[in-house]
Amino acid sequence: MDRRKAAGAGLAALVLTAVGGTACTRRTVAVEEPPGSDPAAVVRRAAQALVRAGTSDVRTGMELVSGGTRLTVRGVGVFDYGRRLGRLEVSLPDGRQRPVTQVIAPGSLYMKHRGAGVPADKWVEVDPRRLADGNLVANGATDPLTAAELLRGATAVRYAGAGAAEGEPVRRYTGTTDVAAAARSATGRTREQLAAAARGFPSDAVPFEVWLDAAGRPRLLRYTFAFSGAGGADGGARGGSAGGAGGAGGAGAVGGAPGEGGAGGGGPVEVVSTTELHGFGRRVAVRLPPPGDVYTGAIAVPGQRP
Repeated sequence: MDRRKAAGAGLAALVLTAVGGTACTRRTVAVEEPPGSDPAAVVRRAAQALVRAGTSDVRTGMELVSGGTRLTVRGVGVFDYGRRLGRLEVSLPDGRQRPVTQVIAPGSLYMKHRGAGVPADKWVEVDPRRLADGNLVANGATDPLTAAELLRGATAVRYAGAGAAEGEPVRRYTGTTDVAAAARSATGRTREQLAAAARGFPSDAVPFEVWLDAAGRPRLLRYTFAFSGAGGADGGARGGSAGGAGGAGGAGAVGGAPGEGGAGGGGPVEVVSTTELHGFGRRVAVRLPPPGDVYTGAIAVPGQRP
């Protein structure tokens, strides 16, 4: 299957979520761009500003729109940017009481309570580089450091005025980012993830808006991804486990294809991913799951790449 179609297919099957409830106030006013500044250069430094910040609280939202279907997923957690470790609790709109716990690590994504045959007390480990979208949206949340690294490919950036985030002044920028260019400029394992996304996305150009505070830290990041919605789900994981798009009965990375309970069914799919950051510098503790708690059994996922 064509990888670009696979990326859209996975997302067409997702049960993903909403962008509402942002803490950033859209109080855009007629404020001139600071003299002599280069808007593209300003937003490209967002990832560096996060690493300097050390840690933060995170809220995520994802909204999938396909035809007349609109599905929403939300997440809340913390991230350690120096260690590139984060933990999110992702709530799904499928009626289940327990959210999917995600631990994000360099080169790995661990998930617990994900269903799809994984024992309730076990984690499953997914290799983001084997997901056709580089795990930007396939599992219901975009991790904040990868979202910031994606801005390294920002082009056609425009200063769009001032606003406030939780009482602090912020500046809003809009534009598009080139996924392939971001991959070339990204650091560490994020480079490989974005390179996978550049190969799998229908288009390298992704519209964005970002709110930056006085320290250059992103307080809100929003991307709009468009996909064809054709084909089957895609995904991959280590040790015989598998990740990918989710059907209506489960989370992203649970499995399923269009026509198997997911949204879409072959039409165009739009996914809006929103990441909000606050509480910078607070103490956070994120630990990797013990190896003995990681499930290694096979989980069938349509369109899984070897």
